[in-house]
Amino acid sequence: MSSTTRNLLVPIDQSRSSARALMHHYLDEVVQALEGGLNRKEVWSQLRAEAAIHFRYETFCRLLRQLLRERRMTNPASPSVH
Repeated sequence: MSSTTRNLLVPIDQSRSSARALMHHYLDEVVQALEGGLNRKEVWSQLRAEAAIHFRYETFCRLLRQLLRERRMTNPASPSVH
């Protein structure tokens, strides 16, 4: 594959939907870490260091809020994390 073609291809893990899917995948672990006393920045930093996620802290926080809101709407008995 030529370098010009390679530059035009965007890896799938760079997309918005992929960021949401990754965040959804790690959501239970994130909630456990937050309930265990870590703050959002610490959880995000750890996931970045492990190369589990690639997106910015702001994106992490936005997706976390969205997914937790959706979870509360589908399961009102689930705990909320702040």
